[in-house]
This record gives sequence, structure tokens and C-alpha cells, in this order.
Amino acid sequence: MDWMVERDLNLALKYAASSNNLTLAKLLLEPYKTLQQIVGISGDITNPNNTTPFQDDIRLVKDIDSAIIEACRSFGTVEIVRFLLRYSPERHMHLISACSGGNLDVVKMLINEFYIDPSLESEYGGRKNAALRTACDFEKIQVIKYLLEDPDVLNEEMDYLVNGFLHPDYESYKLVKDAIDKKNFGLDSNIYNLGIL
Repeated sequence: MDWMVERDLNLALKYAASSNNLTLAKLLLEPYKTLQQIVGISGDITNPNNTTPFQDDIRLVKDIDSAIIEACRSFGTVEIVRFLLRYSPERHMHLISACSGGNLDVVKMLINEFYIDPSLESEYGGRKNAALRTACDFEKIQVIKYLLEDPDVLNEEMDYLVNGFLHPDYESYKLVKDAIDKKNFGLDSNIYNLGIL
């Protein structure tokens, strides 16, 4: 793929994603229908012949991932994100992007339709609950409330999240602390039981 074409395709896909232009996204990706086979249902990058995909195909998948991140962060609709995900092997990263942008509809779709576990750790760090941590970082209260309803999100790391990660002046700190106080999330650590929260 020519670098100019690749750059223009990347920019056009980002524009289509951020402006929720599903028609344009479909038109741009029409010549690359085989990528759906390369990416596969599971999200693994393999092709039907079980051989390594062409480098151009892998680059294009990265461009599509970039467009999905744009859609997730900029309140892209569920429809355009769902369409672009057909071409993307990465899913958890897009949940993190939707959490950072506060795109609750996309967060719900990724968790409920694509079965992304919101308690997973970030691919760049080793801490669990990357989705909740990201929503807290960006003060996305509706996303925080939704994630707190998922029992998978609440685990042994919640104490650290509240006591070490969130600043007490943040609205998200108060929200998470209040949720912990009102519900039994199975927090067994000394910090919680000593009433330090």
C-alpha cells in the first residue's frame, strides 16, 4: 500500500469514525473485505490459509484500530464502532478508549456484545480494573456507575484504587467510596475493615 494512500485512508477513517459517518466508513473499507477474514471472529490476526498476513494488511488493521479509538473517545455511535470492530483484533483497548471518553453506550456494547471483561488489566500496565481506573482518571461518572455494577470489576484491588489511585477531591473518589460503603463488595483487606475509607 502506498504511504500516501495509507495516510489518507487513516485520516479518512478517523474522520468517518469521529463524525459517525457509517456510509463513508463502509465505502472506505469496501476494498478490504478480506480483512474481516484475516481478523477473524475471535479477533486473532490469521488468514484463511493460516499463513502470515501481508504487512499492508497488518498496517491497515492498525489504522482501523486508530479510527475505532477515535470513535470510542469522541462519542461515536454504537453502529460505527460495531462496524469497525469487524476489522480489528484488539477489543480491550477500545473499552479503555470508550471509558476515557465517557462513551457509555459503546462501553455497554463492548461489555455485553463482545464480552470484554472490564476487570482486565491494561495492556501497558499490570493493574486490574483498567476500565474503571480510566473512567475515574477522566471523571466519567456515568461510566464509573455502570462499571461499579459489574461484579467482575470489584475485586481485591478496589482498596488500592480508592485509597491510592483516586484523589479525595475527585467526584469519582466520592462515588466509588459511597458505592463501597453501601454495598458489600467482598473487600477483605485491612484498610477497608479498619474503617480508613
